[in-house]
Amino acid sequence: MKTLVYFGNFDEELLRAEIFASFPQWKTRDGVATTEYFGSNYDNWMLSLFVPDNADDMLLNQIVTTHDPSAVMAVDWAAVQMARMEFMNLPNWATFTSAEAVDAVNSAVLSGWTKTQVEEWVDATVTTLATAKTALKLVGDELVDLREICKKFAQMLMFLRDIVIRRNHA
Repeated sequence: MKTLVYFGNFDEELLRAEIFASFPQWKTRDGVATTEYFGSNYDNWMLSLFVPDNADDMLLNQIVTTHDPSAVMAVDWAAVQMARMEFMNLPNWATFTSAEAVDAVNSAVLSGWTKTQVEEWVDATVTTLATAKTALKLVGDELVDLREICKKFAQMLMFLRDIVIRRNHA
């Protein structure tokens, strides 16, 4: 379970009904017993929603803000700080300028060769089955390096997204 916190003016019973209408799987009936996989607490303008970890935060936010257009989500500053720390701990990438990032990717993948240089190297080097295997292994190594670079970029973008989204909910 995770907790989402909003500030606003809510009719808790009506909001619960609206949430269950969008997430009917969160309420099951077995004969006489009813099990709810959702909880809420509303006290002094603060609404806490206790929802499953895989809950669609965007849809929940839409339901809450439709219920009270002036509602705002509480900022999880600890998560913002964690995202920033994780971003800053990315090796080298966190401090690169855009030119340094381009240079790093360029030199890390095929040593910055152009397509023509790669083709010339293949023509000059790959003359037997053994050299073809060696060349394919080298290309495979480059693809693995490229994958690692792409993973770091994806990770960096998600950290930045987390920082921006949480700051915009302040």
